[in-house]
Amino acid sequence: MRGTKYRKVDLHIHTPASKCHNEKKCTARQIVEAAIAQGLEVIAVTDHNTVEWVDKVRQAAKGTPLHVFPGVEITATGGHILAIFDENCPVQRLDDLFPKIDILSENRGKVDAMGADVEKVIKEITALGGIAIGAHANSNNGILKNPQGQHKLKLCRMPELLALEFTREADVRKFTTGAVSPYPAKACVQNSDAHDISAIGRRFTLLKMDLISLNGIRQALLDYEAKVRFEWDDIVARSPRIVSLKTTQGFFDSVVFDFHPGLNCLVGGTGTGKSAAIELLRYAFDDLPRFDSMRQDTLEKALALVGEGGTVSVTCIDDAGHELLIQRTVTPAHDEQPICTDSDGDTAGIQVRPTFFSQGEMAQVARSHLAQMGLIDRYLDLAADNSREQDIVGRLEKNSHNILQCEEKVAQLEAAVTDRDSGKTATTTLIKTLERAVAEPVLKEFPQWEREERFIAERLNALADVPDLVRRSLESIDLDDLFRLKLPSNTPNATILEPLLHLPTDLRERLSKSATQVLGDVQELIEVTKKIEKEWRKAFSKREKTYKSAVSKLKDKTVAAMQKRLRAAKKKLETLEGAENEAQKRREQLRELWSERHSLVTDLSECRKVRHQKRLQLAQSWQTTLNNRIRIDLKHLGDRKEYQAKLKDMLTGSWSQEQDQRLAVEKFEPNALCQAIRANDVETIRAAGIGGEAAKKIVDWLRPKARDLFDLETVPLPDYPDIKFEVEPGRFKSLNTLAAGTKGIVIILLAMVEGDAPLVIDQPEDSLDTLFIYEDIVKKLRQEKDSRQFIFATHNPNLLVSADADLSFVLGATADRGTIESHGGIDRSETNRLLLVHLEGGQEAFRIRAMKYGE
Repeated sequence: MRGTKYRKVDLHIHTPASKCHNEKKCTARQIVEAAIAQGLEVIAVTDHNTVEWVDKVRQAAKGTPLHVFPGVEITATGGHILAIFDENCPVQRLDDLFPKIDILSENRGKVDAMGADVEKVIKEITALGGIAIGAHANSNNGILKNPQGQHKLKLCRMPELLALEFTREADVRKFTTGAVSPYPAKACVQNSDAHDISAIGRRFTLLKMDLISLNGIRQALLDYEAKVRFEWDDIVARSPRIVSLKTTQGFFDSVVFDFHPGLNCLVGGTGTGKSAAIELLRYAFDDLPRFDSMRQDTLEKALALVGEGGTVSVTCIDDAGHELLIQRTVTPAHDEQPICTDSDGDTAGIQVRPTFFSQGEMAQVARSHLAQMGLIDRYLDLAADNSREQDIVGRLEKNSHNILQCEEKVAQLEAAVTDRDSGKTATTTLIKTLERAVAEPVLKEFPQWEREERFIAERLNALADVPDLVRRSLESIDLDDLFRLKLPSNTPNATILEPLLHLPTDLRERLSKSATQVLGDVQELIEVTKKIEKEWRKAFSKREKTYKSAVSKLKDKTVAAMQKRLRAAKKKLETLEGAENEAQKRREQLRELWSERHSLVTDLSECRKVRHQKRLQLAQSWQTTLNNRIRIDLKHLGDRKEYQAKLKDMLTGSWSQEQDQRLAVEKFEPNALCQAIRANDVETIRAAGIGGEAAKKIVDWLRPKARDLFDLETVPLPDYPDIKFEVEPGRFKSLNTLAAGTKGIVIILLAMVEGDAPLVIDQPEDSLDTLFIYEDIVKKLRQEKDSRQFIFATHNPNLLVSADADLSFVLGATADRGTIESHGGIDRSETNRLLLVHLEGGQEAFRIRAMKYGE
C-alpha cells in the first residue's frame, strides 16, 4: 500500500567504532540482525566523532528490509549533537564535516573529544544537507545541561535543530507541547543510544513517511505533531475504511484506487476525474445525495463514466476488521442494487457506511434543517425509535379507520332505530294498531265463515265429480281381461259349468244397473247440498256485509294481509331491537377505540421525546468536543412546516386568516388542537391569542372533518436544529444567517466531530471560508486521521499539505480515459512535484508567492 505509514526508527546506534562501545567483537551483521529482530525499519549509525563503521553496517544490511542512514554523534562545545545524512551519502562527504567542526583525526571515535561550538556544529550539519538532533538533550552531555541561560534558549529556537532526544516520556510530552517555559515547542525523538547489541531498539520513535528517506525523516520532524509518535501512543487504525475502488470499463477502466486508512486527497485539473471517483463511491454504496438534482447527477455520472453493464467495485473493511466486497452493476434505470459479499463469497450486509458530500452538497445541507438533522442522526442508533414511531403511526391509522367505521355503523343503526316513519317507535305503534284490529269480533270470526264457504264449495265440487269418476271407473274394468280362460264345447263337465260360462255377460248387465242407481243417488245428494248452501248463504251474506264494513276502515283489505303485515312488523321490531343492542355494543367499542387512541397518541409523544433526548445528549457532547464554538439548540417537534401545510389545506375555503393558522400551529401540538376542536372548545383556542370569531370559524369548519383531524394527529413533527456558530468571542449567529463559507465550516465540523466511518467529500473548500480552514478543519484532520479515514477531492493546499495527506492521487485524463499520474505521500518526490504544479501553479509561482509573503 502506498502512502505514509509509521516507521519504527532508532537514530542513535553505536558500533565498535566508538571507543566506549561495550562489545568490541560484535559484527555489523549482528547489529543489522538485532535491529531487524526489534522490528526496526530504520537505524542510523552514529558513533562518537567517526563514520568508520557506516559502510560496514550499510553493506551488512543489503538485501534486508532495514534502511541504514549514515550519521555521527558529535561532541560539540555545549553538548552532543546527532548528525544524520542521506541514506546513500558517501562517508567521504561526512569526513569533510569533521575539519569544519574542529574534530581532529586523532579524536575520531572518542566520546571526550571536543569540537566547535554547538551552534556552529548544527549549522554545518545543515549546510551539508544533514539533520541535526540534540542527543540525550537533558543528560550531562546534552545541550540543555551545559549551555547557560539564554544560550540554551537560543539553541532550542534554531530552526536547523530539528529535534531533541529524550529518554523519558515526561520530557517528550512537555517539550512537544511547549510546556517548558520559555522554551518553544520542539520535535522530540527517543532512540536507544545503544552501546551493545542488546540495547538496540530499546527505545525508538515512530516516524510517518511514505518512502523511507532523509527527506521523509526531515518532514516528519518538521511536522512532528502529525508525523511523530512513540511507543505509548495508540496509533492502531481500528476504524472501518474503504480499501479500493475500481470499475470494469469506462473512464477509469484498469485504474485502481488503493486508499490509505488516513487522509486521502484526489488532485488534478478540470475533467481528470476527481469528482468522478467520489460519485462512483457513492453509487457503489447506494448512498445518494438527499437533494434531487444532486442525486440525479450522481446517477448520470455513473452511467456516463462506467457505461451500461459495467460494474463499480469497492473493497472495504468493517468495524470488526472483516473485508467486504461491494459490487454494483450500472443500468440506465439504476435498478441493480449493490451486492455485498464477505471473504468467503457469502452475501453480507453493507456494514461500512461512509459519510458522503458531493460538490456543493454542504452548502445545500446548510440550507436544509432536515439534512442537518440527518448529520446528527447518522451517529445515533435511532432504528428502534423510528420503527416504534412508524408502528405507532400505523396503529393510529388503523385505529382511526376503525373509529370512523364504527361511528358510521352506529350512525346507521341509530338512524334505523330512531327513524320517524319506520323506526322502533313507529313499528311498535303499528303492531299495537294491527293487534287491536285483528282482535275485532267480526274480523276474528269471519275467517271461519270463509272457511265454511270453502267447505261447502268443496262438497259441491266433489259431488259434481262423482258421476264422471263412476263412469270412468266402470269403463276401466276390462271383463275380457279378467275372464280370459275359455272351455271347449266338448269339455267333460259342460253341463255343470254352464252357469260359469255366462258369468262375464251377467256381471256386465249388473254393473250397468248399479251405475244408473249410483248416479241417481249422487244427484239426490247434490240437491240436498245445494239446499243447505242456499240456507247458509242467507246468513253468510248478512255476515259478509258486516265484515266488509269493518275491513273498509282498515289499510289491509283482508285479514290475511293484515296478519301478514303484523307478522312483518313484529319481525322488524326484533331487528330494530337487535340494532339497538348492536349500537350499544358499538358505542362501547368506540369508547375502547378512543381510549386506545389516547394511549397511542401518548406513546407517540413519548417516543418522540425519547428520540429528542438522545439527539440532545449527542448535540451537547458535540458542543463540548467543539469547545462550544458551535451551539446546537434542538427544538422539540420544532419543524412544523408539514403540520402548517396540512392545517392550511384543511382550512381551504373557510376564510380563516393565515396568521391565525400559523398561531394555532405555533401554540398547539396537533393532538391538543384536535382535542379542542372535537370538544367544540372555542375558548381554549381563543386563549392562545386567536380572535373569538376566528377561533369559532376554525372549530366550526374542522369539527366535521373527522378523517382530516385523525390525519393531522399523525403529521410528521421533526425536531428542529437551530445551529449557531461563534463568529466572535461570545457572539453566536444562526447557521442560516452566516456567509456561505462559514456555513460550510460548521457543516464539515459537525461531520467530523463524531463517529469513525470514512468521511468522503468532493471539494470541501468550495463551501469553506478560507479564514477558518486551517484553524478549524486542518487541525482537526491532523488530530483524527490516524483513527478515521478521509477521502477528499481538493485543490486546496491547506487541506492537503497542511493537514499532511497520507496519500495523494494526482489524476490526469485524456478525452475519454482517466489515469493516476502519481500517488504517494508528500515526501515522495514525483508526487510532490505534481502537487506543486496542481496546488501552487508550479515552483516559480510558489516561489514568487513565498517571496511576497516574506518567507
